[in-house]
Amino acid sequence: MNTNRRHFFKTVGLGAVGMLSTTSGASQVKEGGKHVLYDGQPSFRKLREEAKITDKVLLSFEGLRVTDVHDGLDQVGLRDQFMDTDIRPIFPGITICGRALTSRYIQSSETVPMVTRDKYRNEFMKKWARNKVGYPAFKFAKPGDILVTDCSDTKVGLWGSNVSLSAAKLGILGYITNGATRDVNELRIQNTPVFCKYIAVPRTMGRLEHAESNVTITCGGVKVSPGDIIVADDDGIVVVPAGVAEEVASIGREYLKEDIGQRRAKYIQLGMPLDDTVQL
Repeated sequence: MNTNRRHFFKTVGLGAVGMLSTTSGASQVKEGGKHVLYDGQPSFRKLREEAKITDKVLLSFEGLRVTDVHDGLDQVGLRDQFMDTDIRPIFPGITICGRALTSRYIQSSETVPMVTRDKYRNEFMKKWARNKVGYPAFKFAKPGDILVTDCSDTKVGLWGSNVSLSAAKLGILGYITNGATRDVNELRIQNTPVFCKYIAVPRTMGRLEHAESNVTITCGGVKVSPGDIIVADDDGIVVVPAGVAEEVASIGREYLKEDIGQRRAKYIQLGMPLDDTVQL
């Protein structure tokens, strides 16, 4: 197996998995080995209700590509779990997999006062950060989580290089948003995994406010609940509801092995040197 395919997962995620707490017992969503469909789709309430992602299930996604996981989701009848393609990594080669930690922010209608420089920096900005924005999701964070934030499709730089280091101290693996990120050069130097719709520098004051955290949100056109599995790489982002995670990983592994075998044979036929992507 390619040991480099999910490098960030291996260097941070695997070391953190042992510190992750598991959630309550899983809801049964199968009858006779097949998923129960409701109006042609599996019941999302059933898939997320009392779902359980154990460390063993999470580790079963190690090395799987977004393509493998997406094909597994297709096979169990979940055909709309791929986030909008305009949410992209800020540099190539990012590969992360972990449990979703969620947060939602809304546009602010509050007027920014015209005050002195000192009052703006030392009073208004600090008060806004403390009472209006902050990062309340952090109090729910567990090592190995991926923070997924609905920023109401705004071009407001909620995330940046400084807060990303605070997140890393909590064991958060990466950040995904339908909003904006700033300080991109520093984030790249820090090797911080970020997927965002916009790169934009406007600060949050008078533009963005925290609404809720640790709840089901919508990001990139996909519902994301706390504890769902997120897999993200250069191809995009998929969301795996907890109730089907084990089966999706198993199916995805079959697709990966098949693809490696077929591509490896063609490499040999073409006289190409075998790289990491065709190692069994």
